[in-house]
Amino acid sequence: MLAVALPACDGLHVDEHGQGPALKNARVLLATGGTPGYVYTPRVLASDGTYLWVIDRTARVQRINPETGACVQWFRMPEWELGKPTGMAIGISPEGKGQRAIYVADTHYHRVMVYEFPGDPAAKQPAVALSPRLIASIGSYGNAPGQFVYPCAVAVLPTSDGQSLERLYVGEFGGNDRIQTFDRELKFVKQIGGAGMGEDEKKVEFSRPQSIVLDVPNQRMFVADSINHRVGVLNLQGELIRWIGKPALTGQAPGQFSHPRGLTLLSDGTLLVVEFANNRVQRIDPKTGESLAVMGRTGMKTGELAEPWCIAQVGSRFFVAEGKANRVQVFDQMW
Repeated sequence: MLAVALPACDGLHVDEHGQGPALKNARVLLATGGTPGYVYTPRVLASDGTYLWVIDRTARVQRINPETGACVQWFRMPEWELGKPTGMAIGISPEGKGQRAIYVADTHYHRVMVYEFPGDPAAKQPAVALSPRLIASIGSYGNAPGQFVYPCAVAVLPTSDGQSLERLYVGEFGGNDRIQTFDRELKFVKQIGGAGMGEDEKKVEFSRPQSIVLDVPNQRMFVADSINHRVGVLNLQGELIRWIGKPALTGQAPGQFSHPRGLTLLSDGTLLVVEFANNRVQRIDPKTGESLAVMGRTGMKTGELAEPWCIAQVGSRFFVAEGKANRVQVFDQMW
């Protein structure tokens, strides 16, 4: 079969497989291992503004120095035999008073665990094992309102003054394939969407809504509808604005997706999308769906990607967790 060159994006050329250049100035921040500062199949990243948070398949929640990769604090989930978390958010605490909390989608235990956010670590101290106070455990197995089947995504909406929780959004897969919202008392409010393969583009249907990112200034959210190979743009009430990508057009061309898993919103309003199957990162204009850049290519070398799950930003740097490569890479902006 003849290779067909795909169009260039913002001066970044992609090859016949939709692959872009290697990640710019990339290095491995966290390598394979089971001790603090190392990871085994990392699938969750989050930023608290200063530190990077990582959850891997040892059920460890690690707070990482984004410059050195040193683990400064960590704890392990209380149960992990059935499976490990696949989602996390750092946001305003349901206890209010401007305090933050750690929200963990404890996927295989069908619940969201909310932990008190720890104080900042002392300078130059070794990794400290934490026993964070559990603020709340939300949900149980089932498909009724307030119950979950494999929760995988969490997003936190603060009140306008930033002092209290306004809404909590939780995405699920495995049959429910919906987003549920909860109020500041962590009581069920409403369901957004339901399971479906996306044949009707006017409906809000999901097949594994793996990531949820809130764009509060513009009163919208983005959802990585992974198995439907698209990204949803909805308002904060869950009403559909548009889809980016289409289930029938899954592929390698810029603007198409193959299993988008992770999302990060940039300060200019554009969106970074990590694709698990295409092993790349795309920068997308949410207004048009246009791909502005393609970064990364399949491989195990530094700057290449092997089954990336998620992406996070701390300061001016970006971090990608790769399940197959058992590592977290850090790279510089490429646009």
